[in-house]
Amino acid sequence: LIGWSLTNRCNLRCRYCNAWNLKSKELTTKQIFLILDELARFGCARIAFTGGEALLRNDIGDIVSYSKNKGIYTGINSNGILITKKIEQIKNIDLLMLSLDGPQEIHDFLRGVDSYKNTIQAMEIAANYSIKTAITIVLTKHNLNCIDFILEKAKRFNSHAYFQPVTNLP
Repeated sequence: LIGWSLTNRCNLRCRYCNAWNLKSKELTTKQIFLILDELARFGCARIAFTGGEALLRNDIGDIVSYSKNKGIYTGINSNGILITKKIEQIKNIDLLMLSLDGPQEIHDFLRGVDSYKNTIQAMEIAANYSIKTAITIVLTKHNLNCIDFILEKAKRFNSHAYFQPVTNLP
C-alpha cells in the first residue's frame, strides 16, 4: 500500500495541519505516470493519493485513470470541498476517503467554516455514484468525545472509519 502526497497545496487551513505551508515542487503528470509504471511493475496493490488536497491538481482524473489502468486499487484522501467539481474526473476510483472531525460546530472549528457541509455533500455525491467511502478523523482534544458521532455517520453512509491521532498540534 502506497500513500502518495501529490501536492502540499490545500484549500483549507486546519488547526492541526501545516501541509499547505510546506513548499515543494510537484511532479509533472508524465513523472507521476512513470512512477506508477514502476509501482505496478513491482506489484503495488493499493495506492491512496493524498495531499494537501489531491483534488487541487488539474490532472487528478488522468492520474486516477492511469493508476486504475495499471490494475492498482486507487483511492483519494480529500476534504470533500472539490468533489462536486471533480466527481466526473474521479468517478472510477475504488475508495474516496473523506475527512470528518465531528459534528458541524467541531468540524468547522478545526477545519474551517462550511467544511462540514461540503464533506457531508461529498459523501452523498459519492453514494450517488456508488463510490465506496471511508471517513478519516484526526483525533484532537477538541473531538475525542465525537467517536460515536463518527461511527454513526460511517454506518449511515456504509463507510469505514479510520482514526488518526494528531501528531503536530502544539
